[in-house]
Amino acid sequence: MTVCRCCSGSDLKLAFRSKVLDKYAVDYVVCRQCCLLQAVNPHWLVEAYDESINVSDTGIMSRNLGFRDFTALTLWGMQGLNRMKSSRYMDFGGGYGIFVRLMRDVGLDFYWSDEYSRNLLARGFEANHEHYDAVVAFEVFEHLVHPLESFEEIFSLSPTLIFSTELYPTQPPDPKQWWYYGFSHGQHITFFNRRTLDYVAYVLGLNLLTDGHGLHVLSRDTVSGKILFKAKFLRRFGAQKLLYKALVSKTMSDNRLLLNRKKF
Repeated sequence: MTVCRCCSGSDLKLAFRSKVLDKYAVDYVVCRQCCLLQAVNPHWLVEAYDESINVSDTGIMSRNLGFRDFTALTLWGMQGLNRMKSSRYMDFGGGYGIFVRLMRDVGLDFYWSDEYSRNLLARGFEANHEHYDAVVAFEVFEHLVHPLESFEEIFSLSPTLIFSTELYPTQPPDPKQWWYYGFSHGQHITFFNRRTLDYVAYVLGLNLLTDGHGLHVLSRDTVSGKILFKAKFLRRFGAQKLLYKALVSKTMSDNRLLLNRKKF
C-alpha cells in the first residue's frame, strides 16, 4: 500500500499488525495527513461478506431502534415537524432494510440503498430518486475501502448526512482492547478520528458536527452545534414518543401501495 485510501497521501505509518478472520496477518497503517487508520490490502472482503450482516452482530435490532429515535429527533431539530412530513430520505448501506422499515413505520419517507446486501424488509422502497433532503449511513463507513468516494456520492444526492462510526482517539487503540476493529468478522477495515472527519469536511466544503464518539452530521447547510446533544437529551426522556404521535405511520399506506402495484 503506497497511498492513503481517503486523501491519497503517501506518508503512512505502521500502527500494528493483527490477524483477521483468524488466519490473515494484516498490517494497519495511519495516514499522517488525514489520520485515517486503514487495513492494508483487504483481500479477504469477499470471504468476510459471505453474509452481508455478520453472525456475531447480536446488537443489530437494538442498534436500529436506537438510531431510529436518534434520527427522528435530529431531523426534528434540523427541519421542524412540517418539513419532516414532506421530506424524502435515504438510508445508504441499508443492509436488510430494518432501519428503512422502522422509519416508514413511524411516518418518515425513507428509501433503501445498498450495493452489497439483499433488501429483505423494505422491498418496494428502493432508492431511485435524484435528490434526498437527508441521507443516513449508520455503521457503514468503517466497512468502506474508499470512504471519500462514498462521501462524494452521498453529497451528489443530498445536502446532509447523518451517520455513525466509532472514532478512535489520538493514537490507534491497542488491537487487543478495542472491540471495534472486528478482526473476527473482517468487515471493519477503515477507522476515523476527529481529524479525519475534519479533513473530509474541509475537502468537500461541509459543516461538521460530532459528539466526539460515534454520532456525526456533515452538511452543506449551517446546523446548530447543539443538535446532537439535544437529540440525545430528548431521547433520554422519551420525547420521541411525542414526536411519533404527531407523525402518521406509513405501515398501512405502504401495504396498500404494494398491493396495488401487484395488480398491474
